[in-house]
Amino acid sequence: MSRLDIAISTYGPDGAARIAAGNFPEIDGVRYVVSWQHHENAPLPESIAARHDITVARTDTIGLSLNRNCALALCKADLVIIADDDESLSAQGIKEALEYMDKRKDTAVFSFIIERPGDRWYPDKEFIFKGKYPTDYFVCSCELAVRRSRIGQLRFHPDFGLNSPDMHGGEDELFHLTAMRRGLECRFAPIVIGSHPHAHTGFGKTVSPQTLRAQGCIAALMYPRSFGPRLLLKAVRLRKNGQSTLLKSLRYLCAGAFRAFRLLRSDRERLW
Repeated sequence: MSRLDIAISTYGPDGAARIAAGNFPEIDGVRYVVSWQHHENAPLPESIAARHDITVARTDTIGLSLNRNCALALCKADLVIIADDDESLSAQGIKEALEYMDKRKDTAVFSFIIERPGDRWYPDKEFIFKGKYPTDYFVCSCELAVRRSRIGQLRFHPDFGLNSPDMHGGEDELFHLTAMRRGLECRFAPIVIGSHPHAHTGFGKTVSPQTLRAQGCIAALMYPRSFGPRLLLKAVRLRKNGQSTLLKSLRYLCAGAFRAFRLLRSDRERLW
């Protein structure tokens, strides 16, 4: 059995092609587990089929969160790094992360660094999260790793993430927030495990209503006492950056915030 599984979520025939063209190095003790949505019964690229360290499973689920959950369900190693299909992973960074995780037996969820375009800030020292994030820091799912024996039934919420019904994003932050609220140890380490060619969704030229709705929902869940001023400040920043108008931002951010309270009433099993 591998010491570490890397759970990759991919979508469509183009997704498998991205994995085939990407940089997923062969590393002793590491296995790649791929969950493939919307596969259209396409054949696997030969370069993937020939790899002894890559396992691919086709799934008919819909949405990024369910795709990530499928990948997690296929993993057998206790330690799992969550990855996108267009990342470029660093063999040295993965080895350093594995060594780090091996020493932190009590930690359930880890976060590392994926370098990508955009004005993204990371702390320069390791720390344990104490229920909130450092200023200007947020998590991305492709920077997360988990210890399966510690996370229990914690999974990505299907109402969030790309191809979900109406909240395209936030699945990574909600996963991490739920872990903290459940009392699981979550730890950050400034280890670069790879790079990503695209900026985070929030750094795009425009922000979609689905993304705004997700951001509003996460803000209300994370800051139930101060989400109102935070949403207003978010809307002002989006207008200043030319990503959205003030009224549009407030409309969808607030719609997401109201969704948060409905989730807390009706879906506590997936939350805390």
